Amino acid sequence: MRYTALELFRKLIEEYKIIGEQGIINFTLKDLTISIETKDTVGNLLQD
Repeated sequence: MRYTALELFRKLIEEYKIIGEQGIINFTLKDLTISIETKDTVGNLLQD
């Protein structure tokens, strides 16, 4: 199923109530999984 940006935003805010929640970004390569701890990771990925 595909969502527009606005549909995804509304679903995350209204249905999943993500405001104030914390998330974790994991990077997995073969058998190695690394938890990313820097807060600017998503921004850096978008810039690249």
